[in-house]
Amino acid sequence: MKECSTCAGCFDDQALFCPTDGTRLVDTLPSGRVLDGRWQLDRVLGVGRHGSIYEATDLAEPKRVLLKTLRPILFQDPDSLESFRRDVERLTAFSHPNAGAVYAGGQLANGGAYLAGEFVSGPLLRKVVEDEGGLSVARAVRIAIGMADALASAHSIGLLHRDVKPGNVLLEPADGGETAKLVDFESTRWAQMAGGSSLTSTGSLVVRLPHYSSPEVCRGEAATAASDIYALGIVLYEMLTGKPPFIAPVPTAVIIMHVTDTPEPPAAVRPEVPKAVNRAVLQALEKKPGDRFETADAMASALRAALGACRDVSPGSVREGLGVVAEAANAEAAALARERARDTDGLLKLTLSIHDASDDSKESRKIEGVVRDMSENGMRIETGTVETGQLNVIRDHTTAFKNRLEIDVRLPDGPIHISGFAAWYKPAPDGINWSVGVYIRDMPSADRVRYQAYLAGLAASG
Repeated sequence: MKECSTCAGCFDDQALFCPTDGTRLVDTLPSGRVLDGRWQLDRVLGVGRHGSIYEATDLAEPKRVLLKTLRPILFQDPDSLESFRRDVERLTAFSHPNAGAVYAGGQLANGGAYLAGEFVSGPLLRKVVEDEGGLSVARAVRIAIGMADALASAHSIGLLHRDVKPGNVLLEPADGGETAKLVDFESTRWAQMAGGSSLTSTGSLVVRLPHYSSPEVCRGEAATAASDIYALGIVLYEMLTGKPPFIAPVPTAVIIMHVTDTPEPPAAVRPEVPKAVNRAVLQALEKKPGDRFETADAMASALRAALGACRDVSPGSVREGLGVVAEAANAEAAALARERARDTDGLLKLTLSIHDASDDSKESRKIEGVVRDMSENGMRIETGTVETGQLNVIRDHTTAFKNRLEIDVRLPDGPIHISGFAAWYKPAPDGINWSVGVYIRDMPSADRVRYQAYLAGLAASG
């Protein structure tokens, strides 16, 4: 299949240029535009570490659906695909008005997989909270009740969510109001089954997004229904106050706070929060799972009983919390960058530029990286990625042997320039960066002499 980096449209393999805007198309999925004869991919909605999200058409009905692809790296274990199929059976059997429906799932030709599910037209809760700086108390409680109802139904048949957060809640317009839709049940488990694809260099599965992780998950214990209830308490806290209860400059500090610190009551941040709502949030955030609500249904009942005392007036005093969250996010990004810098300390640094075979003018495709291994005719490098709208430059443009790579490698005695091609590329073990196998086609003669001398020195030093 091919995609357009300008309009994000999807097209068959035979197409060369986008009929809408004339952009040259790039190869993406190693399969046709229609999966399993039923799901027609129409438009790219997003690209993440573990796969891509598409707006698609169910040709059997027809109707709009949301289709998510999952990278092959998540299914390297021989048993992981079979486990995924069992999860798909459970997800397709689960139905609730406050949960995004899953219609089907299957395997891709490249060893990855896909899920087809309900297309929800409303905005993400995360975006609503960011834009409004917090919600009215009544609206926040109504959304939390819907989420709790969905969790209660899922838990009753043995399904966990494992990743309850504002980014997994959509607000669908309905009858002059809205319906909260919780999506992506069980999805983080597939990343964990990859045996490292979602791990950081510290080995933690929660350090990437610790603000919604329960104390037991932060300690490395297995998630339970009580973990979902804790995460729902965090989401309700954030809807009420504009920020999660625990914020720190680095992810590890947030993890420690989940395990040891008592959250500031939401009513202390926002006095208009009724006592019953305040109690419900704090009970959901108890450190010991047994001290929380016994079930998500019990939490929903407590919130329903408190709803009559809630005001439906938008807040004006919690917007400053957004600045705190943004500052913490920036600090977290900086900390992760420092962690990566330590991991690559002592390695040769490089700058890679990708040149399309049909267009040499796109100089913005320059990416920093490091050399992991090197030989006379090639090298293995690791790079970050550059996101341009819906376009992932490494995935969509480092196409093996099609686009030229110009690489400046900083040897100890100065830089050398290499021209070559990507023989292969795949996500790096950290699930964040990319590994690229580079075939060296050419380099200036003087640079070649210095490169060979450097290789000889490495060989001599063992």
